[in-house]
Amino acid sequence: MRDIRQDLTERIEAIERDRATIQARLSALDEREKNLKAMLAEEEGRILSMTEDRPQLPFAGVTLVGGMPMTDLIKNVLRAKVRRLSFDEVRDEILKTSFNFGDQKPGRVVHGGLLSLIRTEEITKDADGRYGLLIKNNGIPVQERAN
Repeated sequence: MRDIRQDLTERIEAIERDRATIQARLSALDEREKNLKAMLAEEEGRILSMTEDRPQLPFAGVTLVGGMPMTDLIKNVLRAKVRRLSFDEVRDEILKTSFNFGDQKPGRVVHGGLLSLIRTEEITKDADGRYGLLIKNNGIPVQERAN
């Protein structure tokens, strides 16, 4: 019987070289993917800022849930509750949805959305810190939702 240990050792070394080559290729692909995703996020932000007539939200990239930006989700929460809500109530209602906050803190994302809606005069914040929809007629504020 022939001793094949040397042959097996050579095969193992060949596999290790192949693995190192593949690993280097995977690392390069990971880096390319990361760069392309960053470029895509930047381009999406640029296109969004060109197409929106309202100010950008104060956090990078608007995450969507079912195609709905955070600001629309906030307005839906306020509409559904039919009363003014505190920040915590708005945040807690949104946490019940499948909204993907990514690596952002939910409170920061919701706060940014609320600020954006206040700036665009779609919601108001009263002295008690509660938020409500501003009802408009042909773009003219006519009535604020009652407590």
